[in-house]
Amino acid sequence: MEIDRDKIRSFRKKNKLTVTQVALYIGKSRNTVTNWEQGKSIPEKTDIFALAHLFGISMKDISNYENLPSLGKENITKQKEQQSVIEEIDNIIKKHGNIPDVSIKPLKIILNENRRLVSTNRSLSKTNMRLKSVISSINEIIYIKDGNRILRNVNDRFLDLLQAGLTSEDVIGSKAIDIFGRREIEDIVILENEVFETGKSIADHQVKIPGSFGKKQGLISIEPILDENDEVIEIAVSIKDISDIVENAERLNLLERIINSLDVCVWIEIPYSDKYEFLSKGIEKITGLKPEEIINDPTKGRSIILDEDFEKFKVDKLTGYLDHGTYQFRIKHKDGSLRWIENTIYRDYYKGKVINYGINEDITKEKEAENINQLLKRSLDGICDAVFLKNKKNTKYLFVNKAVEKLYGYSRKIFYDDCNFWFEKCLHEDDKKNELKYRKKEKWPVKHNVRIKDSKGKVKWIEERVFTWGNYFLIMEKDVTNRYYDELRLSFLSSALNKAKVGVYAFDKTKWTSKPYKYIPHARGKRYNFLFLNKGAVNIYGYPIEKLMGDKGLEFWLNECIHPKDRETEEKYWVDSSWPKKRSFRIIRSDGKIRTVESHIYEGEEDYSFVVETDVTDLLTEKNKNKL
Repeated sequence: MEIDRDKIRSFRKKNKLTVTQVALYIGKSRNTVTNWEQGKSIPEKTDIFALAHLFGISMKDISNYENLPSLGKENITKQKEQQSVIEEIDNIIKKHGNIPDVSIKPLKIILNENRRLVSTNRSLSKTNMRLKSVISSINEIIYIKDGNRILRNVNDRFLDLLQAGLTSEDVIGSKAIDIFGRREIEDIVILENEVFETGKSIADHQVKIPGSFGKKQGLISIEPILDENDEVIEIAVSIKDISDIVENAERLNLLERIINSLDVCVWIEIPYSDKYEFLSKGIEKITGLKPEEIINDPTKGRSIILDEDFEKFKVDKLTGYLDHGTYQFRIKHKDGSLRWIENTIYRDYYKGKVINYGINEDITKEKEAENINQLLKRSLDGICDAVFLKNKKNTKYLFVNKAVEKLYGYSRKIFYDDCNFWFEKCLHEDDKKNELKYRKKEKWPVKHNVRIKDSKGKVKWIEERVFTWGNYFLIMEKDVTNRYYDELRLSFLSSALNKAKVGVYAFDKTKWTSKPYKYIPHARGKRYNFLFLNKGAVNIYGYPIEKLMGDKGLEFWLNECIHPKDRETEEKYWVDSSWPKKRSFRIIRSDGKIRTVESHIYEGEEDYSFVVETDVTDLLTEKNKNKL
């Protein structure tokens, strides 16, 4: 607060008042007023108001306080006139008080009464000034209207509603409708008229604050001021700005609606009070119980937890409270089903009290997915093929099964820790170029063979199958080293056999083949499959290899290639799965020529047999000629 002491002295002298007179008028000691003018102390706001009132000026003229209404200069004049009358009567009494013929008793009575009235007036004036100062400092909009709806008094908060620069002098004597317009105050005018007509108070009625264009809300209270006939002559109005309260309430309602729309349950409780301060509607989605059911009986919410799960928490099920933390347990839903719940508890202080609050969430689907995931992991750990699951960016392995350790000789942890370990340490150098090409395109062949090196440096051929799901790759690897070399040897052998003039073929005698067909009538369910047929056999029969190696190759061989006179004998061999090691039979070639074939059968291991056939037609013809 800033006070201009020089201006206080200046205005005092301008009004021809002594320090003593100023002190007397405002109810202070002479020393106090002197100290103000000398800057040794600072007057209170009510004292500044009293000085301004006495000098007929505004508070801003001698301080940095906002203006308050003053009585004007005529107030000083009246007080000075009263003081002059008192001094004149006092001088008459002093001059003539000792003369017997002059009766000055009435003058003394008038003097004493005048002094009493002046003292009373001064006290009332001081009280009035202090009341105005207090009203001005109240953080509510306050104004007084008379029966003609004219503003008679307003406080600083009322002035804050007006345009900048307007003072109380601009407002007092005007009508509110002229200041704000009818639309801004029409709901307030209705309430004011009601008080004028009924003489009854109105308290805390919500209205729009004038001058805010409907953006601010307030609580209005109106008190009637009555005359001696109990007629309303004025009304005192106060409006408390509750805009922040209304806005916060609206935000709270919005927040509550949002929370109640969630699938989770949000709750607040005071520990050991058996009372929920808040319980969202999500509890019904989780438990099947309505919020009010648990609010009315908090033990009901704990009673649906499975006993074996609650025993892990080591607290009493009905009266105990869990400490802050995260807990997972099962409950029995109202529909009888079991649900997994995750309860996260927090602890805080509110108004000096400990409160618990938290979130309950139904994690049944997550738990089921977790159980399925564990089952799949155990299943994948039990298969012989190596399995990797990783993201497309090749930054992390999500799963590596046990077969990887057997195939590579490295611990699974190495792959989890370093996703590039496979490429840098395991993949054969000659296959890295193709792998980089696949990674760049993010596209791998569904099945392809690559070479890897295990922990001992041994090179292995693996068959790799890659499956894509969204942002993930599932890679299955099988060690095909032996099969690779077997196929390589078979390739060399096939090449050599294809150069031979004799016919060579192999067949499988097992009952399990790729397609369950029955070649031979009355074959008692036996099935056969040609595994290999060289070019020499094709040359002997004259048919393309597809005919003899197809799904019905054996049936075609018996019905189309074997001579009708030898067909029954050959069929018996195949039905009984028993062949002489050496036999001859006639065939009919694709060109219709009848040829004689000599067949040698060699029983292989397990259920495989090999046959070598030679066209001996020309040899038999030569022998017959020699005999003749």
